[in-house]
Amino acid sequence: MLDKTNNDTVYAVNEKLDRHATTVGLLYGIAFIQSLPEERQEREMMLRMCAIVREAAGPKLAFTLWGVETLVGREIDLWPVDGGSGHGGDYTNEEFDHEAAVRAEIKQRKERFEQTGALSDAPPSDVIRFL
Repeated sequence: MLDKTNNDTVYAVNEKLDRHATTVGLLYGIAFIQSLPEERQEREMMLRMCAIVREAAGPKLAFTLWGVETLVGREIDLWPVDGGSGHGGDYTNEEFDHEAAVRAEIKQRKERFEQTGALSDAPPSDVIRFL
């Protein structure tokens, strides 16, 4: 039988996995919406989904985003026009900085993987394929 500490640990791990699965699912949904012709995109829903991912993904956003982008074959725009928290959907300087940091980390990860080809440097999607 699990004691309270073990139960709390199991709960914390499951909660983290659920949050990650939700983030990945939202990224696939965003990618799909953005692949539709503009007149068929559910823009307001997509903007909200982007905001949720940006807020909830935490420090693994770049790594997770890179993995999904690798599988869908294109960049996903988590900072689309009019999706910011500022007046009229404008992005704040902090939001612009966050976007720049995420894109810089993805670029750095891609370059490292291209140089090393190492499994430890692969996007999450490639790790799954190698196994």
